[in-house]
Amino acid sequence: MVNLLALLGIDVSLLENVVCLRIGQRCHRAAFPNTAEGRQALIQWALKLASEGLLAAVEATSNYHKELVQDFRDAGLSCLVLNPRQVRDLAKGLGIACKTDRVDAEIITQVLEVPKLRSQVLRSREHDDLRDISREIQALTDTCVDTQHRLNTPARCQIAKTADANLVKFLKQQMRELEQQWMRLLAECPELKERYEDQVSIDRIGPKTARVVVSELAGDLSTFRTKQVAHYMGVSPDTKQTGQQKPTGRIGGGNVFLRKAFFMPALTACSKDPECKDLYARMRAKGKTHKQALVAVMHKLIRRSAAVMIRRSPWRPRLDMS
Repeated sequence: MVNLLALLGIDVSLLENVVCLRIGQRCHRAAFPNTAEGRQALIQWALKLASEGLLAAVEATSNYHKELVQDFRDAGLSCLVLNPRQVRDLAKGLGIACKTDRVDAEIITQVLEVPKLRSQVLRSREHDDLRDISREIQALTDTCVDTQHRLNTPARCQIAKTADANLVKFLKQQMRELEQQWMRLLAECPELKERYEDQVSIDRIGPKTARVVVSELAGDLSTFRTKQVAHYMGVSPDTKQTGQQKPTGRIGGGNVFLRKAFFMPALTACSKDPECKDLYARMRAKGKTHKQALVAVMHKLIRRSAAVMIRRSPWRPRLDMS
């Protein structure tokens, strides 16, 4: 008798988890409330049906999937966290145009059959907290910048301008407090603290950029290459070419928080860093626009950052300038 591995696809939402458990050609479907009791009932239901082993997966859905993944880990089970685009692209490839919770759960089980499947790296609770604080700082920064722009608008009511000025002061105070709390939390994580210190040792990368890098990049990067990390950050062009069509490249996707963090360091490096200054000049000489040349500089700085994190040691210019 052939043992069949049970494939469990879970579509997570705020109120409920819709699941599809596929064993061979047979599918079992159910829905459970997205509560502590409901998640435990889901696990027990799956284990009861999956007598020969269980492989579960869920789409990354902001923070909604985190408690479910943690419950699986507490039960001694693994639950892969998939990129939602992987699931949607497979559905399109199979000719499935409709998108419902039931359909998504079934497609996730089919994604699990793909060989060499990569899931998102699991984070510790402390690392999740660092990322949440870092992203909150970025959100407050964006709001503060927008408010400051309004302050420069002519012919505005003085009462409104005073309110905006007070809001800017409040936001800056909140950002300072969050940055202090982030540093306190970092001090409790020796491995992440070492990563942070390695990042700030890189020329042209300051504390704010290092904070974002440490917060956004999770797990062990020793098996990755710097090009892969740059691609994750969204600064590596995706080349499109078919037949006699001239190849074209365009950047897109990736981690927007990391791209924002490296924008200002790249802008400064174009005039202060000899290597980056030379790269910018060469790109401009080839007819590239200012933005394209700037992205090339960002790519260089990001690969320096990735090299330091992969190697787990401070910056060494002769080794990391690539």
